Order: sequence, then C-alpha cells, then structure tokens
Amino acid sequence: MGLNILYSKAYKLKDIKKFSGWQSLLMETITNPQEIDAMGDDDFLFLHHDYSITVGPTRGHGTISGQPSPQWKSFCDECLRFHERSV
Repeated sequence: MGLNILYSKAYKLKDIKKFSGWQSLLMETITNPQEIDAMGDDDFLFLHHDYSITVGPTRGHGTISGQPSPQWKSFCDECLRFHERSV
C-alpha cells in the first residue's frame, strides 16, 4: 500500500499579497477575514498541491481559497516558484 502524501509549501503573506487579484480572492472565498486581518506580512500561509491556501499546514485549517483561477496558478508557478514535487 502506497502513501498518498499531499504537497504544500509555506509562503509569507507579503509575497502572496503580490498577486494582483489578492483582494478579490479574499472577498470571494475567505471564510474568516478577521484571521487574515490579524496576520502580519511576515506571517505564513500554506499553498497546497491544488493551489488552495490555508492558514495552517493541514488541509481544512482556515481554508482561504477554493477553486484556483488560471491567473492564480500562473502567479504561484511563475512568481512564487510553486511546483508540486513528486514524493
């Protein structure tokens, strides 16, 4: 039986905020905006294999984004250099 390990990577909030559609992403998908408002630019968010973002390292821990747009995927891959690794 193989392990199904899902990839995620931590990024500082200030780097994720560079996405031009960040405010729209927050307004459309965030469930708890106060949690993000309380964070500092040097706090970390977690980007997961499916391009969703969470406040904590595990899936479902303060999920911020759901369905990723092509623009979001492009930003993650090109600007954040996010690429899922083979485990």
